[in-house]
Amino acid sequence: MASATGKMYQVKPFINSDVEIITNVDMYKVKKIGMIDMNGIPSGGEVEERLQQLQQRQQKVLTELQQLQHSVQELAERRGVDLTTSTTASTTTSSISYSSRARNGGQGEGLQDLVISADPSSAPLSLLVLLKQLSSQRPILTSTFVHSSAVDTPSYLRSFLYNGSPAARSTYQLAITLVWKKMPRGPTLMVSPTQQTSIQGEANIARYLSRLMRPSYEEADVKIATRVDEMLDLAQLQLIEGSNKERSAALRTLNATLGKSSWLLGGEMSLADIVTWSALQETKVASDAPANVKKWLQQCAQHPEFKEAMQFLQC
Repeated sequence: MASATGKMYQVKPFINSDVEIITNVDMYKVKKIGMIDMNGIPSGGEVEERLQQLQQRQQKVLTELQQLQHSVQELAERRGVDLTTSTTASTTTSSISYSSRARNGGQGEGLQDLVISADPSSAPLSLLVLLKQLSSQRPILTSTFVHSSAVDTPSYLRSFLYNGSPAARSTYQLAITLVWKKMPRGPTLMVSPTQQTSIQGEANIARYLSRLMRPSYEEADVKIATRVDEMLDLAQLQLIEGSNKERSAALRTLNATLGKSSWLLGGEMSLADIVTWSALQETKVASDAPANVKKWLQQCAQHPEFKEAMQFLQC
């Protein structure tokens, strides 16, 4: 029963004079490894030296970044590039998925950057023809750079993609940069480094650029689209990458096809003609082509969309 004080149980204090009571002692002891003063600067102990080394490395990185930023600023001023606009466009572009761009042709979604790397010894002339077609549908910003691995690039190729006096980047829908560099496996196209691997080969690059056009060759009849793909594979696998025997077989196929029509797919020029023409020029077999192919090559040379590309053949 509870007592008058409100406590139910009472226990008398237990004191044993034989037990030593120790006070003011920590339960765990840890070796002191360092001290930090009021300014946040480490001092004393083994950690101090490591933190100082880390600070030195960090300072070195920051210094190198400042130097890089200064170099980029100088290059931008020489090229007339607005870095603020460029950064905003790149951020907007990177947030858009590759599949979404492919479906919408890259239109209405801000500036889309494409970077093509190619070897100057085998210039992808089809790029000039395709860009002429693309530029009739949307404003395109183009530029050409030379990588340190290709310092011997001829002067006429250094302006392969030249935009004259470009306006602000925000006025363009598509920016294509060509970088001349040693590319033993052929040209590559990079759309989004964070979302895809590079697109390999001139024929595949042409496929991608064609998908940005309206209408794309894939929107045509499925039989025609299949024939385009067959001719693109012939150009890439047999003419550009094939052996002499495979190239001879490809020329016979082209000669037979052009004996039935003026263009590879009938009465009008197509993507197949553009890439195949470029492949024949790159592989230096155009001069030894059979009669029908030579007639077709002359027809390409007179077509207005091949005019700019033809100028580089005369250099």
